[in-house]
Amino acid sequence: MKGSDSIKGFKKRMLLLRIILILAMSISAVYAMSNEMTNGIISTGVVDIKIDTYKIDNGQEVSFGDAKKDVTHGEVVSIIPKIANYGESCYVRVKVNYVNSNTDFKNYVTNFSSDLNKVGEYYYYDKVLKPNESIKLFDTIKIPDNVYDLITGNEVKLEIIAEAIQDKNFEPDYTLADPWKNVNPTKCINTAYNIDTEGQYSKIDIKYEDNINNDIIVPEEFFNNLKTAMPGDTVVNYLEIKNSNKKSVKYFLKLGTEDTSNAKNIELLSFIDLTITNQEGNVIYTGKLLNQDKILLGKYSLNEGDKFEFKVSVPNDLDNEYVNLNPKLSLIFTADYEEEKNIKNPMTGDSIDLTITIFLLSSIGLIVVILVEHFGRRNIDSINKNNFNLNIPNNGKKGEKNE
Repeated sequence: MKGSDSIKGFKKRMLLLRIILILAMSISAVYAMSNEMTNGIISTGVVDIKIDTYKIDNGQEVSFGDAKKDVTHGEVVSIIPKIANYGESCYVRVKVNYVNSNTDFKNYVTNFSSDLNKVGEYYYYDKVLKPNESIKLFDTIKIPDNVYDLITGNEVKLEIIAEAIQDKNFEPDYTLADPWKNVNPTKCINTAYNIDTEGQYSKIDIKYEDNINNDIIVPEEFFNNLKTAMPGDTVVNYLEIKNSNKKSVKYFLKLGTEDTSNAKNIELLSFIDLTITNQEGNVIYTGKLLNQDKILLGKYSLNEGDKFEFKVSVPNDLDNEYVNLNPKLSLIFTADYEEEKNIKNPMTGDSIDLTITIFLLSSIGLIVVILVEHFGRRNIDSINKNNFNLNIPNNGKKGEKNE
């Protein structure tokens, strides 16, 4: 009996072991099926990176924010991109596009990370980026001095592409042209920053008063070349005036600024020289770019006009303290209209003169008529008097006197 019981117990234990093994195999199969596969590399964790961007404001590192920043050529912008790891340990690489495809962004940044080494198009982080760690790319970026030759429009584009791949069961080979051996990244993020470049002295606000906006012909590129003006430079721009009204018009220009928040902006405008010359070569105005007085451009009848040259000169000795300023210049065009004379209006001088002339001519004619009538009556009276003095005979014969 004991032997039989032992055999039965052994069989039960073996059956239980088989059940446990089958369950273990099932669990492992389900676990394996739940894993992510990336080009043959098993990833059991979550790869999660993010680009966080900061800037220095009043000595503190704060979020860069989404607001665009107006800058000018040569300006240094505080922008600190960081690649942060919010998941499992991973390898990281980054690619940066700046201004255009021919611009090497590393020439324009400060404190670029020494842990990033370039291979091909990417900069590779030569360590494993652990959870909750981050790497800083750089501290500042400079707007190129010739930025307006490099871009189209008014925006500088800074694009940062960061990619990550899990470190488990994977080892980059930095001797290869592609250290990740054609393995696709587990995580890829793309962040772009557009920075507005308004250029030094380039904010021009043109206003028209007295309904003359159709009379002033201002090219779209008017004063655009001031964006790249440097100390000692002279730039020339042109505009036209054509009187499209029915009256004789005097045209005026007033130069000023509505930007009173920064005294340096006003100083900068007051240092720059301006000369305005008409098409015949006559100097209409010479003085500073900031002038609150009206400048008479000329007086023109219907369909008459002129072309004007605006020559702006930046002083050679302009200090560096004015380099990154961006004042707003206002050009205000106004007009004076001359009243037209109307000969049909009885209140005008011409009508009065005509009335007086007609009155005088009528008076002279009346006097002539009166004189003619007067002398005519005298002749008739004289004739009648002579007739009464003749002797007429009783027998009716002529030549005999009555006795």
